[in-house]
Amino acid sequence: MPWEKRRGRGAYYTRSRRRDGRRIREYLGAGHNGMVAAAEDAQRGAESRARAEALRAEEQHHAAATAPLNQLCQLADLLMKVTLISEG
Repeated sequence: MPWEKRRGRGAYYTRSRRRDGRRIREYLGAGHNGMVAAAEDAQRGAESRARAEALRAEEQHHAAATAPLNQLCQLADLLMKVTLISEG
């Protein structure tokens, strides 16, 4: 977790980021500053999860809406192949 203790001095809030392919740990503070940063990160995480869930729901809705059309296309293709084969 981003909260860590060092040398028994209390909890510090840190954030990990990637910069130039390397993982960098960013110190954000202790006490009130750390809590504010943690709350901001939690809010961003919740928003990201909500966007991902909305996207999944939209993809499922789209798949359900297009399923009958996809089945019709598959049946039409099959009918065309059968017709072409029967006609030589």
